[in-house]
Amino acid sequence: MDGPRIATLAAASILLVGAEAARGSRRFGGDDGGFVPPNRTVATCEERVARLLARDAACLDRCTFSAARATFFKGAPFDDEPCEQACSAAFVRSATALFAKNTCPPCITRFPPALVASINERSTDAATALVACAGTIPLGDDDGGFVAPDRATGKCELAVGKAVSKLDQAIIACHLRAADAALKGRNFDEEACEDAAERRYDAAVGRLNACPPCLDPAALATQVRANADAGNALIYCASPSGAFVDPPGDEPAGYATARAASPT
Repeated sequence: MDGPRIATLAAASILLVGAEAARGSRRFGGDDGGFVPPNRTVATCEERVARLLARDAACLDRCTFSAARATFFKGAPFDDEPCEQACSAAFVRSATALFAKNTCPPCITRFPPALVASINERSTDAATALVACAGTIPLGDDDGGFVAPDRATGKCELAVGKAVSKLDQAIIACHLRAADAALKGRNFDEEACEDAAERRYDAAVGRLNACPPCLDPAALATQVRANADAGNALIYCASPSGAFVDPPGDEPAGYATARAASPT
């Protein structure tokens, strides 16, 4: 059950980046880190990375949902490892092929795809506890959270997890559109895009019943957006001069699209 994470390399956010911003500092504005891509070649790589992160996040989320359904409703052991390993392998293959084209900036290629995949998986496992919060029996292995104490609670937790995952993916889509608009010197109201995604999320969780008191959908949404905004700098990291946004050697936690702190 996820929320950002690329949280997941999944995430970002850009606020009303207009023609003047694109011609000026080239930084994304508002609460978003990172730089407008300096050229189309770099933009293509960064967009591809964002999409790979989003796909990996969605894949890991599906693994969690599938394992949770089997545990909540069929009494099977919670085992998402084989599925997660397949997600990671697919991400590593795609990212390795992308890096081999030598079109990505060093601020991206400095992190091996296998390391990023591992961070994404670990972050997803830990963040499961933010949604699977009710009960007393641990899910087990390396996954946070508990087996739902009853069917109604399990249905709510699964529904919230899916809604958070959709919100995460929608915000990533907003970031991609904003980055493309900024590169072309066009205005795009990224905050309005995110607000619309959050309204859809609110409507989805507002229809749910029998949710446990430990589950706070509003707090999860706030965290997803904050993580995505912070994670933008880890994807749109190439400055006009080609310098790093972050000092070399930093822990690439943001590659999990801020997933380390987002609900999964």
